[in-house]
Amino acid sequence: MNKRILIFHTLALLLAVSLSVNAIPVHAYERKEHDHHLEKVLFGNERFSSNKSSDIKNALKALEAASYLAIDQANGKGADDLDFLKNKFNVAGLPALSDIDFQSGANHRRYTHMGWNHYYPVDKGNWKDRKDILLSTVNKEFKFKKTPNAVLGHFFKRFREYDTRCDGFSALISYVHIIGDCMDNVSFTQFKFNYPNMMGLGGRNDNESVIAELLMHTEILFSDQKNSFKYLTLRNKLLKLDGNLKKIVQSEGGINTEVKYRKYVKYARDLMGILEKNIPNLLREEEFFEQVYYS
Repeated sequence: MNKRILIFHTLALLLAVSLSVNAIPVHAYERKEHDHHLEKVLFGNERFSSNKSSDIKNALKALEAASYLAIDQANGKGADDLDFLKNKFNVAGLPALSDIDFQSGANHRRYTHMGWNHYYPVDKGNWKDRKDILLSTVNKEFKFKKTPNAVLGHFFKRFREYDTRCDGFSALISYVHIIGDCMDNVSFTQFKFNYPNMMGLGGRNDNESVIAELLMHTEILFSDQKNSFKYLTLRNKLLKLDGNLKKIVQSEGGINTEVKYRKYVKYARDLMGILEKNIPNLLREEEFFEQVYYS
């Protein structure tokens, strides 16, 4: 009988340890949710490609696959996405999965979610190669102008250069993903765990934020439209939201209460809504985008 009690207590202890380890917030957006957000930001409709040609579906699938590999890939996943980009969409010069793969749990964001141009002192995810997956895919899809080292860059990554609009469009994709993860903080506990592992939405004085980066990259991406009502509307809405974020980000103690956390997540939804409402109209006016998805 004592032996049975001992076994029971041992199992109970193991269960308690397991529950305590798993208590770390690991809830995150599913892949399909990120894909839906991206499609809605690009087209204003998360089911835009559902009744389109196979060419359009594959073009969007390539962006979604590259986004996943660059930002969320870990723990050996993503082989099918990489195979699609290499062998079906014919993106040249992509790294092997082993070049970017790393083992991680709930804290995987700290190696890939800190901003498009962030420098990672501990670069477990090999961010340079991850960025190159997205840049190469965007460049292949939209046929941006060739750079001086384009020929060498086709074969050797160290010579690879990209058009500024290619960089801006790739950055936009990465920030749509980060905003989605900010929206997905379903509790204050989860938020406190995730917040240090991702670039903040806005409200900072040093421009190290998603909104500051979006303002910079969209000005480059839509340079021919920067005096248009459509672009100025986007810019003004981003600046206004940044001001709202500043009130809680720079408040005493930062985002340290349930009330502030709930406001922050609401502002993440507002930011996604601004992009979903304004970016599609701007992209529709860009020849590089129109030729792929609307011609």
